Formats: sequence, C-alpha cells, structure tokens
Amino acid sequence: KIRIIGRADLVIKDLDGKPFLMELKSMNNRRFEELLANNKCVEENFLQWNMYSRGLLVSLGAILYENKDNQTIGLFQVEYDETKFDLVVDKFKMIFEYNESGKILPKPEFCPDPKWCRAVRMCKGGN
Repeated sequence: KIRIIGRADLVIKDLDGKPFLMELKSMNNRRFEELLANNKCVEENFLQWNMYSRGLLVSLGAILYENKDNQTIGLFQVEYDETKFDLVVDKFKMIFEYNESGKILPKPEFCPDPKWCRAVRMCKGGN
C-alpha cells in the first residue's frame, strides 16, 4: 500500500467539453532548445502528468513548456499510459518497502538520464 500526493496544474475542457489535463513547466533556453530538437516532452514530466491523469481519470492532455529566457512556449499533447503508470507505482512500492525495513535502496543498473540525475556523482563514485 502506498500513498502518492501531488497537485495537477490545470484541468480545462476541450472543444467537445471533455476534461483536458495540462501540466505547466518552465526551463532555461538551452534545455528548451534541446526539448524542441528532440520533439518529445521530458520523460519525468510525462510520468508526473500520467500519475495525475490516472488519479483524476482524465486520459488526454498536454504538457506546456515555457522558455524562461524569452517566454516562447512548446506544447506536447499526451495521453494516459497504463504501463508507465504501473512502472512508477512499482518503484514507489519498492522505495516504501526499503524505507519500512530500514534498508538502503540499491543503485540502479543504469542511469536513465545521467545528464540531469541529481545522484549521478554518487553512483559513479561507487557509493
């Protein structure tokens, strides 16, 4: 049993009156340009949106990015993904179990995003 708490940014109605879940993000110009070049939203942002989507029972939406340096925006339409929801929940369950037993979480076999990972130095150092 786990408890996940968060707040969705915005639920609006689309042109057909159906609920549409929006997640708002901002980033500097360098990251924004990378985002546009990849033509794909940041996976971590999608996973967050996906959790809200399931909790609110809203299967369609978008992640809107604002470039902090010049206020341009990028919009990525997304839809709920059950498989990715289950993966996130499984990770939360594992973390909960380790915390409950007083154990330290094992290092992942690979770093999914070493460029932005906050713990990459710890993993490379072998700790």
